[in-house]
Amino acid sequence: MSSGQGYWTQTLARRLSRRRALAAGAGLSAGAALALAGCGGGSDGGASTQGESGLLAKVEDSSSRAVPGGVYQSFEANDIQGMDPYGGSSARAQFVSYFCYPRLVKTKTSFTGTRTEEKEGDLAEGWEFSGDGLTLTFKLRQGAIWDRRAPTNGRAVDAEDVLFSADRFLRLSPNANNFFNSKSEAAPILSLSAPDSRTVVMKLKFPYVPLIATLSRALNIQIMPRESDGKFDPKNEVRGAGPWMVSNYQASTIIEFRRNPDWYVKGRPFLEGWSAPIVPEYPTQLAQFRAGNIWGGVVRQEDILSVKQDIPALNLFKGDYGIGTPAVFFGFQGPFKDARVRQALSMAIDRQLLADTQSDSAKFQAAGLPSTIRLNNFIGAGWEGYWLDPTGKEMGDAAKYFRLDLAEARKLLNAAGITGKLSTKLFYPHNGYGTVYQQYVQLLHGIIQESNLFDVRLNPLDYQSDYIPNIHFGGQAIGAWDGMAVTPAAQGDEAGHQLLAQYHSGGNASRQPKGEDPRLDQMIDAQIRETDVNKRIAMIKDIQRYMVTTMIAVPFHYQAAGFGLSWPWVGNAGAVRGGNVPPTETYPYLWFDKVTYDKVKGA
Repeated sequence: MSSGQGYWTQTLARRLSRRRALAAGAGLSAGAALALAGCGGGSDGGASTQGESGLLAKVEDSSSRAVPGGVYQSFEANDIQGMDPYGGSSARAQFVSYFCYPRLVKTKTSFTGTRTEEKEGDLAEGWEFSGDGLTLTFKLRQGAIWDRRAPTNGRAVDAEDVLFSADRFLRLSPNANNFFNSKSEAAPILSLSAPDSRTVVMKLKFPYVPLIATLSRALNIQIMPRESDGKFDPKNEVRGAGPWMVSNYQASTIIEFRRNPDWYVKGRPFLEGWSAPIVPEYPTQLAQFRAGNIWGGVVRQEDILSVKQDIPALNLFKGDYGIGTPAVFFGFQGPFKDARVRQALSMAIDRQLLADTQSDSAKFQAAGLPSTIRLNNFIGAGWEGYWLDPTGKEMGDAAKYFRLDLAEARKLLNAAGITGKLSTKLFYPHNGYGTVYQQYVQLLHGIIQESNLFDVRLNPLDYQSDYIPNIHFGGQAIGAWDGMAVTPAAQGDEAGHQLLAQYHSGGNASRQPKGEDPRLDQMIDAQIRETDVNKRIAMIKDIQRYMVTTMIAVPFHYQAAGFGLSWPWVGNAGAVRGGNVPPTETYPYLWFDKVTYDKVKGA
């Protein structure tokens, strides 16, 4: 099966033609024809040998059998963009720091084969909120030390490092808007102080329920040694206290790490190192995986079954529903200033067709594998308990705006004074987000064009110099351009915080111009402060119902608990799960099973 853009374009064309033929031949509405192309069935979760086919590998914690040593053979599709977590505007600039720099808290590692959102200390061994929720005190872990090389020389991590890093984050990171009240009135932190070398105190403007969850994310406050302020070059060197140390970097060629013997989790990582050659092209990645030179994390969903069939020794694992929310957002100039036009666009998108085209869910089901599609709402479908099925009963009348309905979309456009096709541009980066992102932009464009309500011209931009500063991060850019753009699967840190970051006018990557939807701002502010869990869940669900009335952005994507393949000599693969920082939360618990390696390689 081809994995290039041509495959997706041809597949979409075939399915669009099939849908038109079904609708014309049977006299069906577009919605009814859509149902014939849909996916369903299946279940979720990790267990031993799931699915009628028996294809899924056994999920177990094999740590008791782990033998230290070995270098994991991985890859990176793109070169790094420096080693300083605050030295760039993209996640690529933080790739190295994920391995090497700690945070105050992290997501607890799970060995159940499913993700958990429970948090535990990283540099902090404990924390406590005051009774009024306005003071958060961290007690730092004893025994955590910096890199033994100069200039840090193995000194103890202390509270001054935390204050230094928080100040650097405040000054340099675009995500600071989500944390510091001096940057945005929607953010909670007023100040940080250090009463002693092991204590950090945060003063808050108001109670902020998801604060611990947001601090666990690596895109936020990573702790760096204060020596990075002039005593070494943090763009090209790392002096960390995390589980890994950079051992080799050759631009556009390879990045390698070795285990940090002084990491506070004794005996971890199991692996001696991690090797990631820069391999941009998927066919090359796949060939190297098939040869056993890359150990996992390669195979796309459309190729999972064929590769497993060709190499039965591979272990097949089921993943979790994602929490990202790819969405169309707007410059709020011209016709998109009118909410009815934004609603019409939503009703012109055949979400199930996009999911059916891109997910291969039907093939997995036919093979006896559990595969269920969930459509994203304004929060990702993986936020269990908070997410509302956008076309389900709980959405009430608001669900109509997530369903394909070209007739109603036409009425909305007419009411907004648009009687023909609306000509507009779709902005997106042609680099920086990888092939899968490019695929769903192309698919989305084809589906919108098929509606005959919009004439959309693709407008690719350079990621670093144009898209990021002028489109993605909003600020002055929001409301300053005409057209729409496509955001990738922004993960968020917690369901309610995701709403703040993406849709509150004070969020760091907000899709809302200042003052466009004051009621939405108020609703998001209220749930952030609500300490009663059940009340807060109800508030977040109300926000999802309300947001269709102004449709600040248009979620169009889906989540599938997809599948992954790994060579069987990778111990704990498929079993160990963490949050969004695998180098700290999952990679240290993988191990190299040389006995299995020799057996498989010798077969």
